[in-house]
Amino acid sequence: MIGFLKFIFSLISSFIKWTIRLFFGDLSSASKVIEIEYSLQKKENKFDYRNYNTNSKDYQTWVDKIYNKLPFHNLINSLLISIGIIMIGFLISLTINFGFEYLNTLAVYLIGIGIFISLTTIRYSSIYIHKSLSDLRPCFMISDDEYHHFLDTWFKRLSNNRILLFLSIIFSIFLLYLLYIKLYQTEYYDQLNLLSLELGSFEINFWYVNPFLWVKFLLISFFVIIVASIIITSIRILIVNIFFLLDLSRLPVIPISNLVRIRLYLLSRLYFYTTLNWFLGVSLFGVMLFTKLDWLSVSVLLLISIVGFITFITPQIIYNRLLSKSQSLATNWIFSSFYKKMNISINEHGLSNIIKSNSASETYKLNSLSDFIGASEPVNRNIYSPIQIISFILGQLIALLSPKFTEIIEMIEKFSG
Repeated sequence: MIGFLKFIFSLISSFIKWTIRLFFGDLSSASKVIEIEYSLQKKENKFDYRNYNTNSKDYQTWVDKIYNKLPFHNLINSLLISIGIIMIGFLISLTINFGFEYLNTLAVYLIGIGIFISLTTIRYSSIYIHKSLSDLRPCFMISDDEYHHFLDTWFKRLSNNRILLFLSIIFSIFLLYLLYIKLYQTEYYDQLNLLSLELGSFEINFWYVNPFLWVKFLLISFFVIIVASIIITSIRILIVNIFFLLDLSRLPVIPISNLVRIRLYLLSRLYFYTTLNWFLGVSLFGVMLFTKLDWLSVSVLLLISIVGFITFITPQIIYNRLLSKSQSLATNWIFSSFYKKMNISINEHGLSNIIKSNSASETYKLNSLSDFIGASEPVNRNIYSPIQIISFILGQLIALLSPKFTEIIEMIEKFSG
């Protein structure tokens, strides 16, 4: 019986791993294949940004490839892309004399704003993460080649466009199926009891009725495919980034906690702004798709928001891991220096590796009691400021309450009128 249960558990585990690999690619640890040795033991080692630096041009998602072909500033490019998508839809609507209704549909502009925010976030994140990780390099005591190999492995996974295309197609087919039964199988759609998923602004402006229903279907499908591709790209990048940060925490870190915090703050700031933009995008997504709060809208928005929450909290978890490793190493080093001053030999298991190197013992030579006290001072364990935490909480609430925005706007209009 126990053997059968082990077999079933192994089968389920293999299926889960296969599914994750299919949808997200290889997420195994890249640090395990690195021969991790503390760089202070390597006399030939040196830090040279030309050896460990990475460039966004070498790891391009489909979003980066589009931007690299455009001649303007990234913000202008985002604006042009968003306006261009809206204009393509407008030109299609003119073929069936649907231009007036098209321009008076709120969802069209929400889609445009969402595309602008999402593409801009993806673009800037893909550029500045390389700089942030380059600045973080001196915090890890491994060779330049090992650090570059580590980053190169994960960036190739992040920019896997074949997986992005595969996921986008699957997600688009699912959404297009819902759209199809909404337009052509209304009785079956009503049986699904998807009360919140009514796309009110589309319904008000006659998107779901004849004449030319098939053209309207193609027009909405055009937006669905674009939005699905952007959402899938964002979600996959965020999820793979979480595994990347977890793997980053396994690298050997220097025993100077404050410096680790300063350099990691640059990376956490990037994740903070990415999270805020994600919540803003989720809010627009909620306003566009949902008209009320029910089991469907709350479940979908909660699942999407969880990705943003994990993205926000992961740098804090990673910092605490790195901080603990840094402080542990510093503590061992302090003990070694302290007892050496008293001519007492100490040979703890934790004092192996870097502590035994001659250069290490010379580096961490503490000469007075004040030196020992200063070296062991506690470090702030919070990488986010109170303002950032409050902003994150507000972003989470706004995203979850986004289906109520239309009602709020209507109440404001009634009150002002």
